Amino acid sequence: MSYANVVHRNPAAKLLEEAYKRLDEGLYQAEKYYKNWLSYQSLWKIDLKKVTSDLGDDIGEWKQLLEEIKAGRSTFDNSDSNSVFGSIVIDYRLVQN
Repeated sequence: MSYANVVHRNPAAKLLEEAYKRLDEGLYQAEKYYKNWLSYQSLWKIDLKKVTSDLGDDIGEWKQLLEEIKAGRSTFDNSDSNSVFGSIVIDYRLVQN
């Protein structure tokens, strides 16, 4: 005999289900933000010779690269030192410095 469906008969089950949905959404948003941070970590490890070799003298390619970096920078170039996703707090004060 299984009691798995008993949870769904309890009026509080809807509250519990909603709480789990909110936790999942917060975790998803935090993970998305974290992965965005990691993508910028590569800028500190970039091999300039490789970039100049790949882009060469193509001004259009250089312009596109710089525009993408500038657009992405707005995510982190502000006076905030953390981001909050529900009960998850990502503190990036040291990284900004």
